[in-house]
Amino acid sequence: MVLCFAVLAAIIAPAPAGASASDDPEVNLEKYTRIDPGGTGDLCETYGKPAMLTLRYLGGNEVQHHQDPGKVAATGDPGATQPVMIIVSEKANGGGKVYFSGLVALGDQFSALASQAGDSALRSEIHVTVLDGAAVLQSIKFHTSCSQPLHLGDRFGSVVLVGFMDQDGGEETLPEPDLDDIGQDADQPTGPVGQVGDSVTWTYLVTATDTVTQPVITDDSGTPGDPSDDFTPNPVTGVNGFNVGDENEDNAINPGEEWVFTYSSTVRIGQHSSLAVLVAQTAASLPQPVTDSDPSHHLGQFQGDLCETYGKPAMLTLRYLGGNELQHHQDPGKVAATGDPGATGPVTIIVSEKANGGGKVYFSDLVALGDQFSALASAAGDSTFRSEIHVTVLDGAAVLQSIKFHTSCSQPLHLGDRFGSVELVDFGDKDGRGPNQDALQPAADLCETYGKPGSLDLQYVGNNVLAHNQDPKKVSATGDPGDVSPVRIKVSEKSGGAGKVYFDGTVLLGDTFTAAAANAGDSSFRSESHVTVLQGATVLQAIRFHTSCSQPLRVDDRFASVVLKGF
Repeated sequence: MVLCFAVLAAIIAPAPAGASASDDPEVNLEKYTRIDPGGTGDLCETYGKPAMLTLRYLGGNEVQHHQDPGKVAATGDPGATQPVMIIVSEKANGGGKVYFSGLVALGDQFSALASQAGDSALRSEIHVTVLDGAAVLQSIKFHTSCSQPLHLGDRFGSVVLVGFMDQDGGEETLPEPDLDDIGQDADQPTGPVGQVGDSVTWTYLVTATDTVTQPVITDDSGTPGDPSDDFTPNPVTGVNGFNVGDENEDNAINPGEEWVFTYSSTVRIGQHSSLAVLVAQTAASLPQPVTDSDPSHHLGQFQGDLCETYGKPAMLTLRYLGGNELQHHQDPGKVAATGDPGATGPVTIIVSEKANGGGKVYFSDLVALGDQFSALASAAGDSTFRSEIHVTVLDGAAVLQSIKFHTSCSQPLHLGDRFGSVELVDFGDKDGRGPNQDALQPAADLCETYGKPGSLDLQYVGNNVLAHNQDPKKVSATGDPGDVSPVRIKVSEKSGGAGKVYFDGTVLLGDTFTAAAANAGDSSFRSESHVTVLQGATVLQAIRFHTSCSQPLRVDDRFASVVLKGF
């Protein structure tokens, strides 16, 4: 990889200006985007138990895979540290049977072999320990017994699965990326197009008309308002540890030099736009900051049966398009759509277990033409949908359309399937996995990671929607504040604001507030917490959820009108 980038740095002409967001002529940043194919399916299902796994070390800590989140863990972050010592073993911290042990540079591949430890196949799980000398930088665990799927391109912390071989020699490998092809300078959408699970690599080229030092690139990861997922791309270094573009190895970008940085991730569904910002310092006696920026775009698509990839749905996002069109992958006998709303909008849409809004109700609200809405099994106290769902489209009390399709996964579900006036645009299973933006990176259980909560940051969003990871019996919400704002919110140990009080204050719609155990003299919350939403003396909503950590808590868990944002 080092040699390829050394050649790259020599042959690529200085990047043209034009994407710069700065008038300062001293530095120029160009960001390129390349997509490489991912795997084609579950390797275990195709071949059998793995005897060898080939992994590529990418640094950082990204979890994006197809396994049950409870089977995978990655703690610590090696960043761009290289070379590192990597040990792949049967038990944590290099314990038990050892399948690989050696020094690995950033971007390099290595193979964990069951035969290295005298076995024909890897045990039920493997542990990857990343060390810098004696210091443990990262500990990774994932499942390898084939009771959990393995896909090429699955990312576990700082390593990505790029090759697989079973006990009988059946194997599949991701094609080696062409490192001389840095992709497109995709300043405008759509940019490169890939499938969910493909690898996306960004290459950042930095030049300067005057000597500058201390270049730092920060990429907003496509979320300009959320710095929590920002990342710093890795420098591509030569044999002496200097950037491959640092021709005189003086740790300064001199005129005529072109420094190279890279970062890899995995393609997710949808159109993505991200911005990289470069900040460097002039080499004058009084250094001054100089900056430049460059955007990039890529489009992620998903093809295939969502049920086969993920499992039974717990969430379906639909777009209301009006009309009556059937274009799907299910048995025609399992689908029906009667009536035609035409272009009527807004309409009331009810998504339910039975016809005409009967049985369990997964969604009910006004929807405008072209808008999306999400039906949630958890809204009716279930972990997944029943065998079929019914969509009823109404104009006032008049039924414009009745739709039925299958949701037990005995029939396929594909993104873009059209059932009458609605189109399937997103999908999530009971573990939060699916092809959406957070598709293969389920939120971690905060309790499992940290322990009992001492404070919770909650956002008041109004309405009454339940979308969480707790046992439905542990959660309840009565009443609906709609979009009322401001409201008074009390968070307490007991219902109605009784017992210990963790928060009591006025909150606007969209505001975030902090409930703290310390406000009631405790170090952590009691077994459950109650949120009471009031307007004056009128109780608009009473909410209850679990906070003892016998039930999971994850960022973006929604408990009626409040969403968990921090822990």
